[in-house]
Amino acid sequence: MKKHILALSVALLAAGAVHAQSNDTLAKIKASGSITQGVRESSGALAYTLGNGVYT
Repeated sequence: MKKHILALSVALLAAGAVHAQSNDTLAKIKASGSITQGVRESSGALAYTLGNGVYT
């Protein structure tokens, strides 16, 4: 029973943290009027290489 309560507590804390973060993100988007998105250059799964290490 204690494990269930602990698991529920951890899940609720994590859900609260996610909700708090999303409000800041939405406020930033609303204030700036734009969304910034990016990926790492070393992330090959989202692009393909031209052969010389340059991703497109």
